[in-house]
Amino acid sequence: MKINYQQAILGGLILTLCTVLLFPASPSIYQTSAPKLGEISTQGYSSPISFDLHKNEKELAKERQEAKDKVLYLFEYNDLITESIVNEFHDYMEAVKSYGILQSKISQNTGEFQAKFQKEAQNLYSKLSQRLSSTAINQLSQRPSAVDNLSNIFTEIMEQGVSEALIASSEKQATLYKELHSISHLKHILYRGEKVALIKKQQRHELNISQILPRETVLEDAFTNLKLAVPYSQGLQSAIYEVLYAFVNPNIFFLEKETLHLQALAAKKVNPIKGKVVKGMDIVRPGSIITVNALEKITALENALNKHKQKQKIIPSKLAQQVILVIFSFLFVATLIWYNHQNNFKWKCFWAQICIHILQILGLFGVFQLGMRINSHNALFPLGTEMVFLQPFILAPVLSTVLFNYKLGLLSVIFSALHLGIQSGFDLAITMTIFFIGAASTIFLHNIRYRYQFIFSNLSGIFASVLALTIYFLLRNRLNFEVFWLHLFILSISLVFSIAFCSLFLINLFEKLFGLTTNLSLIELSDLNHPVLKLLSEQAPGSFHHSIMVSNLVEPAAQNIKANALLVRVMALYHDIGKIQAPHFFVENQMTDVNPHDQLSPWESVKIIKDHVQFGLNLAHEHKIPAIVAAGIAEHHGSSIIQYFYKKAVQNHPDKVISPDDFRHQGPPPQSKESAILMLADSIEAMSRSMDEPTAEELVELVQKVVKNRFEEEQLHQSGLSLTDLKAIENGFLHSLEGMYHTRIAYPE
Repeated sequence: MKINYQQAILGGLILTLCTVLLFPASPSIYQTSAPKLGEISTQGYSSPISFDLHKNEKELAKERQEAKDKVLYLFEYNDLITESIVNEFHDYMEAVKSYGILQSKISQNTGEFQAKFQKEAQNLYSKLSQRLSSTAINQLSQRPSAVDNLSNIFTEIMEQGVSEALIASSEKQATLYKELHSISHLKHILYRGEKVALIKKQQRHELNISQILPRETVLEDAFTNLKLAVPYSQGLQSAIYEVLYAFVNPNIFFLEKETLHLQALAAKKVNPIKGKVVKGMDIVRPGSIITVNALEKITALENALNKHKQKQKIIPSKLAQQVILVIFSFLFVATLIWYNHQNNFKWKCFWAQICIHILQILGLFGVFQLGMRINSHNALFPLGTEMVFLQPFILAPVLSTVLFNYKLGLLSVIFSALHLGIQSGFDLAITMTIFFIGAASTIFLHNIRYRYQFIFSNLSGIFASVLALTIYFLLRNRLNFEVFWLHLFILSISLVFSIAFCSLFLINLFEKLFGLTTNLSLIELSDLNHPVLKLLSEQAPGSFHHSIMVSNLVEPAAQNIKANALLVRVMALYHDIGKIQAPHFFVENQMTDVNPHDQLSPWESVKIIKDHVQFGLNLAHEHKIPAIVAAGIAEHHGSSIIQYFYKKAVQNHPDKVISPDDFRHQGPPPQSKESAILMLADSIEAMSRSMDEPTAEELVELVQKVVKNRFEEEQLHQSGLSLTDLKAIENGFLHSLEGMYHTRIAYPE
């Protein structure tokens, strides 16, 4: 829509005046005389300023220790040490295999060669025996395959890592481990966490403490697994264990300084402030018991006021609240105008949205005044009841969601929440509570199709109310079952009344007043027993069947580009109702080979063809078919030329200048994505029906040809479709044609 500044300003003024004049800011007097612990307060205490609540030393020390305990102990996997250990091991194993080869050569040779090999073997043995016993050397040198297997095991062990220290939860656990393994020199770390952090290859990993094992445990596990995996002899097993014990050394080290540094940083980050009391927040309500928490806040308030030299009775400014409401209202209206402009909504949609929110404000005002009068005379609700939850704040969000879409519904939720939050003394808790409940209540109304979705909306709102009220009263330190169930009952009444009133009355009212069409109305129009469709099926059964086929064809295409699939389906059902006037002049209704057009001139024939559009519009108007659906009747041919009769006129009158405009539909071309999809589907369905057992390739060619022709004829230029949309629409059509003709189609890339 084009921005009309006069209408925009008028709408903003009306909404702002209703917001400000119906809810004048009421003065609140804040008093700071401190009561005693445990007594019942005879007056309310509210904060005239914002101030922080500081933790005492005990609380701060406890939280800092908790922050330290949450820091994962830091370990480092040392790549250089690992490489050195692994290289040394592999060099040694190569030497063992070389020794075995020399022993074999000694047994195979005599004389001078044997002596030479004996000397080499003796020199090599003197080096090997520095790390292993002669038994182990002889066992391994005779089994090179076992050496290779051992090398793989060793590499895997070092890759997983061996810790320099035992991680124990207590000194007792560390002592028992050392006694069990007969070791006293093992370093141990006391740590009660379940995970640690390991720096490996310059990356930080979080591991369970069971994955950081000391050397003794690693050796036990490796040897146990080896015995289960390979049935070596007892002597060879002893040799393997001796090798592992000799060469496996720690390569994971505890970074104590770094861990202490991280703990210090975590403790430093602990906020010394445990809460904040904002200006206007109720500290104690009249009639409530003075708790330790409340007394602490009152004392902190006195200290804050003394500090700022503000210990006096303070009346908050009405003007500031009203100014904020004015700014807020105009910002909301500006957002509505921007959204309507971006989505090409008409001005009637803007005024419908303004009226929806004015209606809610009137409802809020009426229910608030009624509730206050009843409660002041009969004490229907106990002292301290939040009357704001009785108000129908869900009215505008529900109407906006059903009449327009979920985005506008969510915008209405924000408007309602902020409006009531400001009116409640800039209460953030009330704002967030209303927003959460409103958002949950409207989510089930997104793309609503069935009335029962209103029930789910109610249930969702009530469930959200349980969660929101729990959090709300926890923030207020007022959570008890009596107060909770009272407010849940009040909220449930508000939700049920608002949603029921919307579903039974207001939605239909706004549809009639502003010419809007909801999904609920479209569902009703899609009923094949609708009088117009019933008449079409009786008078023009071929056109009726064609409309059904087109409606099946358009839906996947619309879904592919996120257009309104339900709307375009209904448009498809009604687009040819004008053929009721003269059904036998349309080929799908001709049951014999006799074509009445053969007896007419091309100009007479084309007039009949063109007239079905106007007659369809008249029929739609007569039966009160919504304009958005009737647009499909007017636009499904666009301003295209009726080629058959145009070519027939040219052929029959070669000596006469034939004007193409005489054979052109009146249009207009499709003005929306839905109408454009309908135009394409109408042509594709009609042309595919004339094909005799089409192949997959022929259907692909047909779809692409129709889309290309309509695009080149500039019939799609005003629809808002992009080239990407057209490709997605083609795929949607092909998917539907696949089902119609039971063939597999290779969709174009």
